Amino acid sequence: CLTVAINNAELVQKLFKHKKLRYKLAAKLPDTCDVWNAQDVEMTLRSMPSAMSKLWSQMQKLQEEIKILLDQEYRAVAVYATFETERGQRNSLHALSTSKMHVWKNKLDMSRFNAEDESFRVTEQVESSRLPLSWTDITKEEEESELHIQIDKMDKRKSLEENLLFRGERVVKIKEAPEPADVRWLDLQVGYGIRFMGFMGTTIAVLVFMSWSASFIYTLHKKEDLPVMVLPLFIAITNVLVPKICEFINKFESHSTDGSRQTSLYIKTALFRWFNSALA
Repeated sequence: CLTVAINNAELVQKLFKHKKLRYKLAAKLPDTCDVWNAQDVEMTLRSMPSAMSKLWSQMQKLQEEIKILLDQEYRAVAVYATFETERGQRNSLHALSTSKMHVWKNKLDMSRFNAEDESFRVTEQVESSRLPLSWTDITKEEEESELHIQIDKMDKRKSLEENLLFRGERVVKIKEAPEPADVRWLDLQVGYGIRFMGFMGTTIAVLVFMSWSASFIYTLHKKEDLPVMVLPLFIAITNVLVPKICEFINKFESHSTDGSRQTSLYIKTALFRWFNSALA
């Protein structure tokens, strides 16, 4: 089973906004009015406040934008495959996964390929090697840790690399998928360049905030007549505010999973608190 994610985040967001407006309008219209019937709604709105007409106008504008977006072509940004067995998943990851360097260079790692019997040589950990075998094209002795994954349907008219490349052109980045609930579907289409710029922007913002805090703490240290409780109070207040500030800043980052987003938030918060407490 395959799930294909496409770069239609703008369309999804507008559909969601349109749905919210429709529910909001339906809650304020009489029960006798069919919110899905445009003529019925327009007749009812003639005797309703102008605010209701504005809602309807927003819905109509969104519908036109949605129609334009529906006519556009979208490209796939991620493909998720579901396997019946863990062994099937493991075999696919072994055969298809490659390093980031090979993906960037769009060059295959041919060191694992055995041209004689057209198979991949894969070394597994002992724990994963003990998984039950379900594919008939895989042979492995119990005492060995090396698997030979046979490649089927090799086109003899094409070169070896063309057979192994996706559509004969690209090295595909394959990795174990996160849980479906962990995926941030609307951020999948964001490119690495934009993600990097967002990460750098938020990091600079945190560093600026840390610099301000360090400067303030240094100023407090220089004051001899300062009450004893002022500095600890400042540290306590900033340590309470930092998670909220970092959470707001983190909204400007794009992450493919919630786990990645939470990790970024944790690193910023922990780094600031450690730096703040160390200076005090």
